[in-house]
Amino acid sequence: MEMNSNNEVQTYNTIIDILAEIINNNIKTTKPKEESHNDS
Repeated sequence: MEMNSNNEVQTYNTIIDILAEIINNNIKTTKPKEESHNDS
């Protein structure tokens, strides 16, 4: 049970890491796009 619980936590941490990366990438990608759009 402990191992299973630990595994679940690790999976959640991995998912959170991936989501954080996606969100960061989206913000980085959106910001320059908005600036470029305003520039044009």
